[in-house]
Amino acid sequence: MSFVLRQTAAVLRKGARVLEKCADLQKKIVQKVMTNYDMMTSLDEPYYAQQYLYWILAACKEKYPKENPRVLDLGCGQGRLAIPLAQWATQGQVIGVDFTPAAITCAKQYAVQKKVENINFYQSDILEYIKSIPENAFDIVMMTEVTFFMPEYKTVIQQLHNILKPDGMFIGAFWSQYYRLLQCIKNRCWDGAKTIMDRKEGYWGDNPAWFSWDTAQGVFDMLRDFDFSNIKLRGIGIASGIEGDSLSSIVQPSHLMKEEQEKLMKIEISLAEKYVDCGRYILAIAEKNT
Repeated sequence: MSFVLRQTAAVLRKGARVLEKCADLQKKIVQKVMTNYDMMTSLDEPYYAQQYLYWILAACKEKYPKENPRVLDLGCGQGRLAIPLAQWATQGQVIGVDFTPAAITCAKQYAVQKKVENINFYQSDILEYIKSIPENAFDIVMMTEVTFFMPEYKTVIQQLHNILKPDGMFIGAFWSQYYRLLQCIKNRCWDGAKTIMDRKEGYWGDNPAWFSWDTAQGVFDMLRDFDFSNIKLRGIGIASGIEGDSLSSIVQPSHLMKEEQEKLMKIEISLAEKYVDCGRYILAIAEKNT
């Protein structure tokens, strides 16, 4: 029996080391991307930030007319959504957290350039950061375009429920299954396409990184199961994309004149509720059950 236990323990230790190496690799890949890719200055990202903010600010203004919420943006990157939220929440406070040092450095610089003083940025692992937060600490917690490369994202969302104040707001953005499927087909990655169709997370092809993707119904069910209500879902980027992705073959916002961008924005916003699953991302806005 002792031999079996020793062998089992050895296997578990080996498995733990493998998982730890995978987690480290995952973080290194994400940090490399966020170090080299500035979402504040990228050609197309400001367009999609504007689309996010159309929905996010409308919900925030309705719920917090005094412009005084306490906001936490997890995985804030260079602050493309955190800074505009701080500019709106003049009587409130915004905290941005990201585990990529270069992104946090840029975010702080952009906040200074824009003379936004009611915002603070911290470099930290998301899971470690939220462990230090007391219950009912924030009115709004946001995680946009973060969950798809975070294997423990469901655990994080469950814990966010605790740090939100009663009736607090969760804002998240999830990779759409349909978008990932189109991307695989565009790249003739047939095994990857099957993975996307059969599962909601994992690896495909020779990609060393873990990803997740979901449907509107899947996101709705998950948030409902985590005790959120009044769940609103919107598709972001219904008919357009950034360079290299599957939807950019339709149109890339940065290739349009300003007037054309405005027309595209109106079209995508008008389609966002009806065609949620067709978006590049699924935006979810929900409230904590009290």
